[in-house]
Amino acid sequence: MTLTAILDEHWFFSSWNGDLTGDENPQNITMKVNKTVTAHFTFTRDETIPPIVEILTPKNNRMHIFNKLIFTLNILPIPVIVQMLTIEVNTSENESGMDRVEFFVDGVLKDMDTTAPYSCDWREIISGKHTITVKAYDNAENSAPPQPHRV
Repeated sequence: MTLTAILDEHWFFSSWNGDLTGDENPQNITMKVNKTVTAHFTFTRDETIPPIVEILTPKNNRMHIFNKLIFTLNILPIPVIVQMLTIEVNTSENESGMDRVEFFVDGVLKDMDTTAPYSCDWREIISGKHTITVKAYDNAENSAPPQPHRV
């Protein structure tokens, strides 16, 4: 059997991995049992437009306890979080596609997510005010301006 990686505009085939390795395209594979093969591509066009990122959770005026929204109260100037919270973001990228979103708490990288929908479970028990910052990267390595959020 012959596998051929089909290229989209502005993409370059870079390699196979799994039950097929190397960088030849197309490539022959013998099928006697189920196999898993992944084709890897690289974006080749010069793209300079960064992705857009928006923090969905936490939002101001909301209280979360153990990752559940308890209530919304307009007098709360910042989110109130008790114990764990899943930080959720929405991203958009028109050309090369999204690569990853990095999640920082008080300037320290806590997690990275490479699959939409992008999220991070913040499980630390820390009292006081903190800054959550997310940074999104597209496949051309453009990054969205950091999105700091006080909690």
